[in-house]
Amino acid sequence: MNEAYSVLVVDDDAASIFLTKMLLKRLGVTKGVITASNGLEALNIIKETPAAQPLPRLIILDIKMPVMDGYTFLDELRKLMHLDLSQTKIVLLSSSRSPQDITKSNNYNVVGYIEKPIKQDELKSLLA
Repeated sequence: MNEAYSVLVVDDDAASIFLTKMLLKRLGVTKGVITASNGLEALNIIKETPAAQPLPRLIILDIKMPVMDGYTFLDELRKLMHLDLSQTKIVLLSSSRSPQDITKSNNYNVVGYIEKPIKQDELKSLLA
């Protein structure tokens, strides 16, 4: 796995972030892992990314967070027309098994909906 592969993990659960970072490290992603504890923080990270620097290749996004949830983050991200997200995969991560959440996720340009905790094989397939 390319060490320079950039990943943005957006989650308000410290244990989930720890697990995701541990799995990324096992898969060879040792640099370029950025974390945010809510959607607003993640949105600001993306907005502040210099134009010459690529956006994260993968965004792992919790849907239920304080301040700004994952769906609101995605709505706000859509408004940033100047961003080239063609090389960015977004996956929703949630402890919710709600059919409404799964159905709602289909309204967004995401590559999947994964139930917590994320597993190494799921993460590996996202990095491919």
